[in-house]
Amino acid sequence: MLRQAVGWLLDLLYPPACAHCQRIGAAWCESCRGRLDSLGGSILVRELTPNVQAVAAHKYDGLIRDAVLAFKFQRAITLAETLAAHIAATITAASLPHSVIVPSPSHPDRACAGAATIISRCWRSPSRIEPVYRMCMR
Repeated sequence: MLRQAVGWLLDLLYPPACAHCQRIGAAWCESCRGRLDSLGGSILVRELTPNVQAVAAHKYDGLIRDAVLAFKFQRAITLAETLAAHIAATITAASLPHSVIVPSPSHPDRACAGAATIISRCWRSPSRIEPVYRMCMR
């Protein structure tokens, strides 16, 4: 209850701004959230082996880049559910035979591990965090 009151007071004194357009009112305004659906599907990043492909949900720029940076470094955790639902839908639409969610490297509090858990919940698939990124980059 105290945490909610403090959060409400902080929002009153320092209202949240959209991670992309900086519009005051929410961590992600309705306009930018609506643009998310028009971004298209996944992109092939590279083929690691003949049967293993690295696929990104989106190109890391613009709206997506701003939202990820706000989530990771400004603790805009309210972006997590929207991003996770969208990434889960993108993964499902890609119709990959097997999928592994690999969070991008982050700071020590492992914000991305939390994001991977939210994505797997939206995707209705169990998650397990593994250091796959390091293994693939060797």
